[in-house]
Amino acid sequence: MLARFFEVGETRDKGKGLFAKELVPKGTIVFFECKQCKRISKDDLLAEEEKAFVQKYGYTKADGSYLVPCDEIIYFNHSCNANILWPRI
Repeated sequence: MLARFFEVGETRDKGKGLFAKELVPKGTIVFFECKQCKRISKDDLLAEEEKAFVQKYGYTKADGSYLVPCDEIIYFNHSCNANILWPRI
């Protein structure tokens, strides 16, 4: 689930993205796994369309399973130069 600090907007060249509505204090938790988030076992067989969606918007968990967020968190920037850390959950 996404924290209240963000809103979805259009980027110049990558489609939709998340933009901060206000300053996010250092150390703030901006996302957490909730009961509505979809969990997929690493052993589950997925159709190609589902697999592509999970690879684009999902996150790999420490145990090798996948987490597909339930809300706009899917629009977080997957930057190699990120300014938000993603802990292995």
